[in-house]
Amino acid sequence: IQAPRDDFMGAARQALAIGMSIIAAALLCTVLFVVFFTRRVLSVPLAAITNSAQQLALGNFQSELPPGLTNRKDEIGQLGTAFDRMSSSVHDLVRNLRGLTVATGSGNLATRAQPESYHGDFRRIVDSMNVSMDSIRSYLDSMPDALILFDQHGRHVFSNKAMERIVARHGWRPEDPA
Repeated sequence: IQAPRDDFMGAARQALAIGMSIIAAALLCTVLFVVFFTRRVLSVPLAAITNSAQQLALGNFQSELPPGLTNRKDEIGQLGTAFDRMSSSVHDLVRNLRGLTVATGSGNLATRAQPESYHGDFRRIVDSMNVSMDSIRSYLDSMPDALILFDQHGRHVFSNKAMERIVARHGWRPEDPA
């Protein structure tokens, strides 16, 4: 049996074209799936963490990651959890130092930040603030002039050593009315 060459080659070309179309379609589907998967699994969560990091850098400690990001069991979830802990630590540090500043501003020079809950540089920051407060108090106590501080309600909040000697000599108490 003899078949014309064009009939045989036409069928082979058609089969090759169909096969190449199927391979191209499968490749396109694979590429689209990889792009979609990468975007959903990597890009979107990393963009959320990056946005929260930028907010933190601007001083906004209330920025929260999308729900479920920190529940993931992969490296993205670990990164989200670590970021949340970092953000919370910075927020706590700022809140603690703000409380110390408010107390100092109202004359309560005995207030100190609690360094026990901090580690590393955060603890060094808190320790440095406490040392600064101790230095200020030491300078005020070493003054030869008597100094007494009252808050806006007239309550005694601080006396230096010279004032304490005067008060003790006269039998007064700091809480006595002025």
